[in-house]
Amino acid sequence: MQQIIYIDVDEEITSVLDRIRNERVVDIYLSIPKGAILANSILSLKLLKREAEKMGKNIVVVDSNDQRLKNIVERAGIRTGYSQEFNNHFLNNGDYHSKMGDVDVVSVAEKKDEVHDDRPQVSNFEIGSDSFYDHDVNEDSKTQSKFVGGVGGPKDDIANVNPNSNYSNDFNGSVHRVDGSGSFDSKVNNHQDSFRTDKYFLGDSGGHSSESGGDLREGFFLRHKKLFLFVVVLFIFLVAGVGWFSVNYPRLEVTVHPSSMVVEKEVKFITQDDAKKIDKKEGVIPGEYLEISLKKSLTFKSTGEKINTKKKGRATGKVVIYNYYSEKPQVLVKTTRVLSKKSKKLFRLSRTITVPGKSGDEPGKIEVEVYADKTGEDFNIDADEFTIEGFKSIPEKYSAFKVKSEGKMNGGYSLKQGNKIQHVVTHDDLEVARQKTMEALDSSLEDEIQKRLSSNQVFVKDALVKEVVSSKSSYPEGAMTDSFDYTVVYSLKVLVFDANDAENLITVKVRGKLDSGFSVDKFSSIDYKRGVFDVDKRSLVVYAEVKGTAWHDIDVEKLKDVIMAGTMDEIKNVLSKNNGISLAEVRPIPSWFSKIPSDRDKIIIQVKKEGNR
Repeated sequence: MQQIIYIDVDEEITSVLDRIRNERVVDIYLSIPKGAILANSILSLKLLKREAEKMGKNIVVVDSNDQRLKNIVERAGIRTGYSQEFNNHFLNNGDYHSKMGDVDVVSVAEKKDEVHDDRPQVSNFEIGSDSFYDHDVNEDSKTQSKFVGGVGGPKDDIANVNPNSNYSNDFNGSVHRVDGSGSFDSKVNNHQDSFRTDKYFLGDSGGHSSESGGDLREGFFLRHKKLFLFVVVLFIFLVAGVGWFSVNYPRLEVTVHPSSMVVEKEVKFITQDDAKKIDKKEGVIPGEYLEISLKKSLTFKSTGEKINTKKKGRATGKVVIYNYYSEKPQVLVKTTRVLSKKSKKLFRLSRTITVPGKSGDEPGKIEVEVYADKTGEDFNIDADEFTIEGFKSIPEKYSAFKVKSEGKMNGGYSLKQGNKIQHVVTHDDLEVARQKTMEALDSSLEDEIQKRLSSNQVFVKDALVKEVVSSKSSYPEGAMTDSFDYTVVYSLKVLVFDANDAENLITVKVRGKLDSGFSVDKFSSIDYKRGVFDVDKRSLVVYAEVKGTAWHDIDVEKLKDVIMAGTMDEIKNVLSKNNGISLAEVRPIPSWFSKIPSDRDKIIIQVKKEGNR
């Protein structure tokens, strides 16, 4: 008996061997489609043949119209045959009736022996074992039977088909063979519905063309899969590229340089302490009234000379005594001792004094002259802090009274040196010290005021109201000292304003004075040169000098309308004759595109303002 097994395109060799093993018949006919995985490797076919022979099975590949498949099958040593040969094995000297007509069959009894002869014995090699892959295919098994369409064979063995004869065929999933010995049924494995008698009994003609056409198409796509995928990907990229190009191109880029004019003007405006917002019509912006106290101290040398005979070589100086202890005044008698913290030198008060009591957190204070307890140059000490030694037994009082010297002690010398010439403070020394201290304060006035303002606040230096609150020396005229400190205190009244508010108002005022169509975006400089300050009304009139560049206004949307209404040459001509435009650059993208885009969003206009500022 014989059995047909249909191989799927993606079926592996292990599955085919399992199906062969499950068949009870000896003769197995394999129908391998084009592009099948099994036929892609000659090694797989050799293994298939060897393992089938182990099972005692004889395999034949039939109905193959693929020359490549036939070649690789034959190289693997597997027999092949046309459908007529398969027909001879089925009929085997019997009469067969089909709906296609009568078929006269040539006796092939002698060929039957060739089909089954020299069959190798089943070996002990098992599928999946090392022997399964290492065992060489039996060379004797490579001998091909002499079937028509196989490796060789006489053409006399071909069954004679009479196209005019009539025969019946009730082949419906089973093959019926009638001969002298009886009949048998062979059910088609897995593919009963697709099995066709005309395909396997009429060779390459008949109803075979439609199925082979499908196999050809399937095989083509399998063989050219990479090419097919490349074409698909290329097509997708082309479509995407066309879409991207249509979204972004073509476009027209126009760079416009507007006409300009230099602006240099003086602008007047008012800032008031009680103004709440900018009044463009009246020219008023909000201001802030401030009173600021500034202090400056400098050290000067005494230029006068005098022989010191009064203190007999004792150093003298001044200290300030602070009362943090009580709200009641404290009397300190003449010669009260005060001790220097750093040098541990003892000095005494030159007169009896009363230190005022404290007021809240503010201590009472008084200045008094002191002299050294002993003679000698080592009492000429620098400024220091002192303690009142008489309060040492009362710790709270001792720590609550502070004594500080603001200058250096001077005049100390040894009695062995005799009378020594000492420097004294003269009237001219005090006048020079006052003048220089005020000049120093004036020079730092702007920086000192700006430190007290926010980052955007400005003021007019010319409009400051300045009052000298005090100016004094640490030593009076005639005092014996090598040097002295001079201090000046100012009280300032100023009206400050926001620089952004001022610039906005100035811009409005300047635009009103420009030619039609011009405007100023930003000034290169604004100098608040002078001002008139009414302190009582807290109002300041400011005169500012401004410099900058005014540019002709460009209406981009109207310019787009003009561009879309003309051709490329007309646009260039119109732009060159526009008085508000000093230079225009037109650039189509891509460069070879000569038409104006119909989509206004693809007309890009850039306004460049370059030049004097």
